[in-house]
Amino acid sequence: LVRLAPPILGGGLAAFVVDRMRKERLLVLIELGRGVAVAVALGGVLTGQLLAVFVALGVSGALLAVSNAAVPALLPGLVPKEQLPSANAALGLAKDGAMTLGAVGAGVALSWLGAAVALAADLGTFAAAMVLYSLIRAPARVATEADDAPPGRSALGYLLRSRPLFFLILSF
Repeated sequence: LVRLAPPILGGGLAAFVVDRMRKERLLVLIELGRGVAVAVALGGVLTGQLLAVFVALGVSGALLAVSNAAVPALLPGLVPKEQLPSANAALGLAKDGAMTLGAVGAGVALSWLGAAVALAADLGTFAAAMVLYSLIRAPARVATEADDAPPGRSALGYLLRSRPLFFLILSF
């Protein structure tokens, strides 16, 4: 409940925040905040202070609500309008895949290595996401269909040529 309630309750506030900040910068700050929250949770686990763990998880959940609003809001500035449905689909697949692999990885780390090591490893994922989000530079102008590669090019090829979209998807 501590982890899931904040994203549900904070969705409206998340949209308010996302509309007023540069999304690229906001995402870096969110990952920094979530990393700090996980570090606090790790400290709570190591010292046996469950209240610190629960508060940190709540903060992380609230920041997740903002992230869940910011990532899709960033996408229209990264890809041409015609490719937005495909980019949204790729982003959804990346997010679902990351959630699946993350849950499996966390379960394995937790059962084999313990909560402290699992949380420490999670800190690394937030650091990696911060670096990847910091590499995203929304272009001053979104390319038009005329700027795209000739028809018949693969979606993977487009993804690899579009550095901002590539970094966004890797951040999951």
